[in-house]
Amino acid sequence: MVRMVLQFFAVLAGAAGGDGGATQPKRVHLNTRPPESSGMSDAVSVDEDGPKIKPELMEPERIYHCIYKDRALLFFLDDQKFLNCYEIEEPELVERIRESGDDIEAALKEYGAAIGRGRQ
Repeated sequence: MVRMVLQFFAVLAGAAGGDGGATQPKRVHLNTRPPESSGMSDAVSVDEDGPKIKPELMEPERIYHCIYKDRALLFFLDDQKFLNCYEIEEPELVERIRESGDDIEAALKEYGAAIGRGRQ
């Protein structure tokens, strides 16, 4: 799944002729081991001060997201327990993510496919 996300961001960057609204990942090494199961609402939440991330509750290789100030923020732990963070400003993609609920992978695949068709 993580490869799909990284490939998606590569397609998005190429289609936009730049970073496509997605920033490069910011890596932070974690010394904690996440529990076997956790809910997205527990690991990532948003309040008036901004997003709150609890990496100790995140499952590796699972995408977590939130919407803050009309931007989608994506988070996931890779297999080395690094926290990867992406910010998406593209309005159409932010809306798809907002509507997707917890099925963000489908929204990313659909948007990536639409960009791929538009580039041909």
